[in-house]
Amino acid sequence: MQTGVLSRVGAVRRVLARALMGVWLIGAMSAASAYDLTVTPATQTTGLGSEISIAVTAADLVPGALGGYSFDLSFEGSVLGFDRVVDGFGMGANSFGLSYALSGNTLSFADTSFDDPATLLSLQGPSFTLFTVYFDAVGAGTSFLALSGVTLADAFGNGVDFTSYDGSVTVESVVTPVPEPGTLPLLALGGLALMWVKRKNQRARSKA
Repeated sequence: MQTGVLSRVGAVRRVLARALMGVWLIGAMSAASAYDLTVTPATQTTGLGSEISIAVTAADLVPGALGGYSFDLSFEGSVLGFDRVVDGFGMGANSFGLSYALSGNTLSFADTSFDDPATLLSLQGPSFTLFTVYFDAVGAGTSFLALSGVTLADAFGNGVDFTSYDGSVTVESVVTPVPEPGTLPLLALGGLALMWVKRKNQRARSKA
């Protein structure tokens, strides 16, 4: 019951955040300078079973700061399994708070702040991490991490131009060879033999 309630609350927050973003953009008379939205790191390689983290960062935020965002992040489900999201807490205290939803292989994110530009810039600076997404490497291959449906607004409510930079993760089938059980006693005997020969040689040199 509690999970269902939280899910509905999250859905309402996403709708409200996206609606407010729409009002801001409709009322915007001019766009601010272009922002950068980036998946970081751009590329990484890992092995099966490992945990992968990617950050989504916003940059070039001076002087308007980032007042709201809404966009999707898609990935390859046969390679990556979604685990969790950790908020970067750069949208200020007076915000809806990060909301996200998973649909198939697409994560949808939204947040809107009511703080003024000075307050937001004190938190965000020229760049900051919106959030970090954690995945599990579930299959070998390459997964592109693609940003789409991006809407950004500054703290004045103006829609902003942007450049987005996607990322990718390559998962390799790394198998560490394990010695067969029958070879372990042989390896142990070999080690003992080497130690015996070394001690014999040392004794022979000391007598000489």
